Amino acid sequence: MRFNLAQWSLSHKALIYFFSALLMVSGVFSYLSLGRMEDPDYTIRQMVIYTQWQGATAKQVEEQVTDVLEKRLQDLEKLDHIESYSMPGQSIIYVNLKDSVNKQDIRRLWTDARNLVISETPNLPSGAATPQVNDHFDDVYGMIYALTADDGYTMRDMKNEAEKIKAAVLNLKQTKKVMLIGDRTQCIYADADPYVMMKSDVSVSDIKKLIQSENTVTDSGIISGQKDMIPLRLNNNFKSEKELSLLPINKNGRVIRLSDILNIRNTYVETGEKSFFYNGEPAIGIAVSMVSGENIIDFGDELNKVVKECSASLPAGMELHKVADQAKNVDSAIFSFVRCLVEALIIIFGVSIFSLGTHAGLVVAMCIPLVLAITFSIMYYMGIDLQSVSLGGLIIGLGLLVDDAMIVIEMIIVKLQEGLGKVEAAVVAFSETAIPMLTGTLITCAGFIPVALAEGSASEFCCTLFYVISIALIVSWFVAGLATPLFAYHLISDVSKRKESRLSGFIKRFRAEYRKLLIFCIENRISVLISVSVLFVLCAFGFTQLRTEFFPASSHPELVLRMELPAGASYQNSEEVAARFAKEISNSENLEYYSYTVGEGNPRFVLTFSPANAKPNMAEFIMVAKGIEERASLEKEVKALIRDRFPEVIGHTLLIVTGSPTEYAVTFRVQGPDLNKVRTITSDLEKIMYSYDSLLNIRKKGGEEMISLDTKTQNLKLKQLGLTSGSLAQQIKLLTSGEIISSIQDRDVTIPIIFRLKAVNADIYQTISDMPIELPDGKKLSLSSVANLEAGVEEANILRRDRLPAVKICAEVRDGLSGDDVTAQIYSDIKEFRKSLPRGYSIELDGGLEDSQKNTASFLAPAPVMAISILVILMLELQSIKKVMITLLTAPLGIIGVTIGLGITGRPVGFVVILGLLALFGIIIRNSVILMDQIEKHIKEGMSIYDSLISASISRLRPIMLTAMAAILAMIPLATNALWGPMATAMAFGLLFATVLTLLVLPAMYAQVYLKENNR
Repeated sequence: MRFNLAQWSLSHKALIYFFSALLMVSGVFSYLSLGRMEDPDYTIRQMVIYTQWQGATAKQVEEQVTDVLEKRLQDLEKLDHIESYSMPGQSIIYVNLKDSVNKQDIRRLWTDARNLVISETPNLPSGAATPQVNDHFDDVYGMIYALTADDGYTMRDMKNEAEKIKAAVLNLKQTKKVMLIGDRTQCIYADADPYVMMKSDVSVSDIKKLIQSENTVTDSGIISGQKDMIPLRLNNNFKSEKELSLLPINKNGRVIRLSDILNIRNTYVETGEKSFFYNGEPAIGIAVSMVSGENIIDFGDELNKVVKECSASLPAGMELHKVADQAKNVDSAIFSFVRCLVEALIIIFGVSIFSLGTHAGLVVAMCIPLVLAITFSIMYYMGIDLQSVSLGGLIIGLGLLVDDAMIVIEMIIVKLQEGLGKVEAAVVAFSETAIPMLTGTLITCAGFIPVALAEGSASEFCCTLFYVISIALIVSWFVAGLATPLFAYHLISDVSKRKESRLSGFIKRFRAEYRKLLIFCIENRISVLISVSVLFVLCAFGFTQLRTEFFPASSHPELVLRMELPAGASYQNSEEVAARFAKEISNSENLEYYSYTVGEGNPRFVLTFSPANAKPNMAEFIMVAKGIEERASLEKEVKALIRDRFPEVIGHTLLIVTGSPTEYAVTFRVQGPDLNKVRTITSDLEKIMYSYDSLLNIRKKGGEEMISLDTKTQNLKLKQLGLTSGSLAQQIKLLTSGEIISSIQDRDVTIPIIFRLKAVNADIYQTISDMPIELPDGKKLSLSSVANLEAGVEEANILRRDRLPAVKICAEVRDGLSGDDVTAQIYSDIKEFRKSLPRGYSIELDGGLEDSQKNTASFLAPAPVMAISILVILMLELQSIKKVMITLLTAPLGIIGVTIGLGITGRPVGFVVILGLLALFGIIIRNSVILMDQIEKHIKEGMSIYDSLISASISRLRPIMLTAMAAILAMIPLATNALWGPMATAMAFGLLFATVLTLLVLPAMYAQVYLKENNR
């Protein structure tokens, strides 16, 4: 290099010391100020549209609501796909954007989608509610509390206290939203037995008119005097259900009270309500969402103070419990990663001192904190938080950033041994190593280009890895040029007085044995290269046979259970079954505590958890185990309990994953223009899947049917009686869900009065048949006299994908198997079956494997940029196509060690292993460039090619082995981590085998290309 950093550093010692101290202080401040998160924030490109249409069948909802909105939404820019569920009275549409959409454009696109929905709302059928658009579907309610109370308190009492807590929490500046879960709607039921009403000669319209006329706010006028105007009030509004029950009704000269013919109760809405329970007790959940960009740990501390104050002011008998605590999880996760970082740091310190000697090792050890401090400062400036990926990048970088300092200090020692002075040795050492080190650094950074340039949530999840590793490696190069020579100048004494390191004797013997092996490989290079090629092919094939798992389960203690009853089951049935399960599981020794919802799923309490659709026939448990091992035992307990004691329930357990969530391990989607044909194909596929022993709990989603009761009216007779289908439907509704006829105002709460006809007859069919229908003239007829009741079957849930009817078929896999592997195997096995399907029908991948393939494709797309960058860097350094090819051919050698390591440990191949391979290829090429550069220097000094190969390889043996050893040992703390463990294993084994092979195979390849037969 013309401008030598080492020479400038040694000429400006005070300046270097000043800025080193300043940057260390800056690094400490930056580290303490960096945001803390459990996982990186990434964008969920999905919005949900809910539309209610009470009384409509699923088919009517599909055709007149879902399809109308989907047609319009297909005009949305950057749309990827639309998935919808049409159920009786409800439409749910999921709008998914392409992964290529920039995060900054999403809010604009959601506004466009909202406008499209609004523009189509007038075309929806009469009776359909205005569609509700949720474009904040990715809101995370990381802090959830449960408010419980003794039996003496009502749900209204609990809600009042929950509202106070909500108000207090919203006062925190970091709070984004607070949502109450399970706050059931208070109501007054006025239930009438139709037979009692008939006997009393009181009609439904009599009761409705009476209550509505007596419970109104009317203008009674104003008394005007000479001086004042005094309003006259008539306080005839009901204040309670007791006043309502005492209301008199005059019928045919006879006065009776409403309580004589009505059963009036102050309770909660029985149909369509969602409920929440904590440890089996009715509760109200308080879910808190944090403003984006805030520090979750700081927010957790502030929130805990507020909650503690609110708890102290609760009435006796009420208690506040913590259900989800993301702040605690983040704190624990950060502590775990920081511990790994410190352990890796200590390991590298030990390796440096043990291998290089005390003084030389101390120089390397002093450089590491300085590199980390500068890296933390740049991370703070760039807004990169401390989270699992950035800390993982730091640990990967820690194994690499020590390389430059080791190479420089080792070269300084060599130059001192050659008789140069301290200053000259430092200057020459950096001059000879600067460009190869920089080339290696840039190549390693270039290896992570796909992570930075890929599109989609997986890239957003991992992109900080590229920035952190690139920052750390580039900073380490500058530190190696500026700080390492300066520290060496002061700490390394005269080499003639320098004691040999503890490994000197071993290294001499190792060099001698390596020299023999190297000569053998060069002289038998064709056999060696063929053998290595065969080994590589075998391991490359073996790599494709390894178990795959794109994103592993996290270390969260939560176990999620989704229970689903047959389609058409009621909320009351779901609640009763959930209560029975809660009673059974509450005695488990592995369980810390649990909560569950009925009728809807839990909110998104971590970003990688996907909420379930609201349905009356479902319940969802979140069980917190005492630890990770206990979580596995608890999962076995739950599955056995569902299988043995709850045969009517479809139960499915979920773990929190570290990446894109998927509900089932195996999922296929059958779709086509006709739902019945889709059902037939799905049934055939289901039979095939049952033949696989690897699958468990096979089930279908979408296309379910339920029992219905159709009322076939006699239209001519209705007209003769003065009735219409609409008026008849209104009267029938009184026997089912009832009708809101008025309300009672209790301070700021409006309590609806719901009038229902409730017969004592347990036979619902007979009850509805005998139901009295009131004619316009006041006379009554039974329903059976104007309509026929027929039991039938109708659609319960119509699933569509891009406006085509679809059915998903899902399954779990046996322990130890990968869902992606099993899915891929079955999909390949049914190739002929897929080809035989009628035109327009298909079986598609869905769920985990579909996401994995999308994410993999997104990372492969920028691969040409990576390849071109590496080629350009290598060409600028080596300036020879042959040498570039030799260098590149060493990179795949890492696959040999990776396959062996993952095969021995049983770790799966996933996203992080792919990242590890990128880093590994960069390290191998880096070592190859340094060795190639040394070979060229010896050739330029006049050595023969043969002697240059041996001399250069032996001189580079120590630094290459030491840097590899440091990188391998730095992976040890990560080996047990749920997310990074497979990558650490892959890198450690890959680097171990690749380093040894590089030191033998690269000279053999070089000799094959440049050395003539037996030419020494």
